[in-house]
Amino acid sequence: MIKFILEYLFVFIVGSLIGYMLELIYRNFGLERRKWTSPGTLSGPYLPLYGGGLCTIYIISKMSIHFSLKVLMFAIVTTFLEYITGLYLLKVNNMRLWDYSHNKFNVHGLITPLYTFFWTILSLIFYFILYPFLYNITQYLYKNLELSLIIGIILGAMMLDGVQSFNLNLERRNKMLRK
Repeated sequence: MIKFILEYLFVFIVGSLIGYMLELIYRNFGLERRKWTSPGTLSGPYLPLYGGGLCTIYIISKMSIHFSLKVLMFAIVTTFLEYITGLYLLKVNNMRLWDYSHNKFNVHGLITPLYTFFWTILSLIFYFILYPFLYNITQYLYKNLELSLIIGIILGAMMLDGVQSFNLNLERRNKMLRK
């Protein structure tokens, strides 16, 4: 059980870090922005949405099912995670981190078929390129459990950052309500 938890915590951390880098590149170079912006609501260089997304893609990648079903699951799961996260941020934090309302066939400006296509392509890149590498690393971690300390430290920092960011968002929301 400990090995299972360690494996998915590691995948979550890797996904959160990769997601941060992808968003940083996309937001600062892909959208023709002139002002440098940090993606997400946390202070550190990680996005938990991508960590959770990578864990689900990792699980699907390990499944013994037909490849076309995997591709369909990649598309559905990533789009669902994007929608639920966007809806949560909008309803609870009154915050919209992305807006697809200008795209055709969008749902509440939170998801659109175009980005479902992009998430599916990224999932396939993960499946064919990163999954074998990541799987081998997790097998190495099984044999060297002392490395779990590093994972624990990183996860602890992410959790502290999450609590701090939650409190800051709560303060911001309360100030808005008082006005």
